[in-house]
Amino acid sequence: MAVPNDIHVRRIASFLHKEYSNLIDLTDVESRPQTEKTTCFLSRSQAALALSHVAGIEREVAAASVVDGFNDNGIDAIYFDEEIKAVYVVQSKWVQSGNGTIDLGSIQKFLAGFKDLLAARFERFNEKILARQASLERALEGIDVAFNLIIVYTGKQGFAEQQDRAFADLMAELNNPIDIVSYRVLTQKDIYAAIAGTMDNASI
Repeated sequence: MAVPNDIHVRRIASFLHKEYSNLIDLTDVESRPQTEKTTCFLSRSQAALALSHVAGIEREVAAASVVDGFNDNGIDAIYFDEEIKAVYVVQSKWVQSGNGTIDLGSIQKFLAGFKDLLAARFERFNEKILARQASLERALEGIDVAFNLIIVYTGKQGFAEQQDRAFADLMAELNNPIDIVSYRVLTQKDIYAAIAGTMDNASI
């Protein structure tokens, strides 16, 4: 895979290889070209990094929470902290150039997958998510469990208007009459800060 021209992206990639190279499952892409496997690793390890910092969990636990793969329904990582009653749902995109934002199609797929999760349509998910079905059903039934959506990508730009609108519509739909869902967008700046140890680790 080509070395990123953006020095910040290059440093992020170097950190992810150093910290997660032995933790991320890539068995489903072993037969793919090396460039595709590398991108897959970077996207998955980035999801684990974001989850580790936002949820305040060990990187090994975060890496084990990655569910990205065929039939993931737009969800790249998921973790239920039963102690604080919070579910974290992650979508991660590796932007090699370091420019731009996450595309609307990826956002729409992620939100559709999340709504399938809320509706307990587990038949629409892969085996990695199905392995968590019992705990996720407890989360769905818990009256005081909150859902925290995390969108992480290595682009510098924040959401465009259409992406903002998609999340605003979801919040309006699901947070009536009681707020149960929130979201957080992590761009290149936030990822870099996480690596530097300056990111706010508080729950959403």
